[in-house]
Amino acid sequence: MFDYQLKLRKSLPAWAFEWMAGICGTANERGKVGVLILRTPRMKNADALVVVRFSDWVLLHGSPGGAEVSKVALVKAFERAERVMR
Repeated sequence: MFDYQLKLRKSLPAWAFEWMAGICGTANERGKVGVLILRTPRMKNADALVVVRFSDWVLLHGSPGGAEVSKVALVKAFERAERVMR
């Protein structure tokens, strides 16, 4: 159903993480998953980007490889990626 691609960058915009923190905080209080939709003025809604925390994605849809992934495994994977980017 999904075709995954991971894009690693040395840094990502701080505002995106600030927005996600607020969105996810509010969603968690309501027992929901936070979703950020990004688009520019005059961009078609169909072309907007949808951002969900990877841990929430895995809980909703399973891991990209099909095997279940624990939150501990996710944290370790992200820590390894951070070390590579340094």
